[in-house]
Amino acid sequence: MKVISAMIVLLLSLGANQALSAAMDQPLSADESYLFKAYLNQLPDNELKTFKQLESIYLSLLQKDNPPGQLNEDDIKLILLFARYSNDHNNAAFQEYLRSDLLPVYQHNEKQFMKVLKDLPFFLTTACDFFNSHFGFEETGSEGKPAFIRNLKQNLEKDFNSSDTDSCLSEFK
Repeated sequence: MKVISAMIVLLLSLGANQALSAAMDQPLSADESYLFKAYLNQLPDNELKTFKQLESIYLSLLQKDNPPGQLNEDDIKLILLFARYSNDHNNAAFQEYLRSDLLPVYQHNEKQFMKVLKDLPFFLTTACDFFNSHFGFEETGSEGKPAFIRNLKQNLEKDFNSSDTDSCLSEFK
């Protein structure tokens, strides 16, 4: 398992103190380390500074997907961690970013995205929630939603059991 995968599993399953200790012993980039610390509420109490730094990291990840299809699995894992972070920390700004951005990231990098979800299935419901909220968000209409759901269902049925597939698709109701 790659370092990013291991760190995310530690972060979401072992708890804050163990994950932070493990994170400090792994070769993480400064941006990755910052995101993990933010998730664990281990940063100084300066919400604006934290938001600006996280926003910079997030936007730099998205810039890698230009032209589309350029993200690697670690990039996708970090974007999905931002999705979990935005939900777990009720961060409306990142929720808005992800409502707009996550579905195109999936579409541009479908094979890598599905591999990440298969490797780290605890991101599945979060991803599906953001996929659904993309349709109808701001100027995005609901056109294309039925075709997207059909394609997603086919992909899910290849890699997930029926319970996980149903759980994801229930986000679209």
